[in-house]
Formats: sequence, structure tokens, C-alpha cells
Amino acid sequence: MTKAKKQLKPGAEVDAPRHHVYGGVIKKIKGRVAYVDIYEATEGTITRRFSLGDLEAVRGKTASD
Repeated sequence: MTKAKKQLKPGAEVDAPRHHVYGGVIKKIKGRVAYVDIYEATEGTITRRFSLGDLEAVRGKTASD
């Protein structure tokens, strides 16, 4: 018997390890902070804050880079 995974609501904040990240969309930019919706296979959509410098550092990178 398998356990059913709990479905998170969009924008839910979680502190669990994340796997299978498929991508993200910048929702808004406020000052030097970007709010990004991260689409993740096992945890639903998670909204996180990133500095624009962090996003610039990973622009164009893939998981294998």
C-alpha cells in the first residue's frame, strides 16, 4: 500500500528538500528581490524570493551545469 502525497496549494511555503524542479516563472520584482513561482513535480508550486543577483548567476544554467 502506498501513501498518498499531500497536495500543496499554489504559493505554499515548505522547508522540505526539493527534487524534480521543472522550472520557474518570475511573478514580480520589488527592488532587488524577485518573487518566483517554482514548478516542482512532487511538491506543487512554491513561491520563493530570490535576489536579482542570484537569478543573474543561474540564468541559462541547467541542472547538469
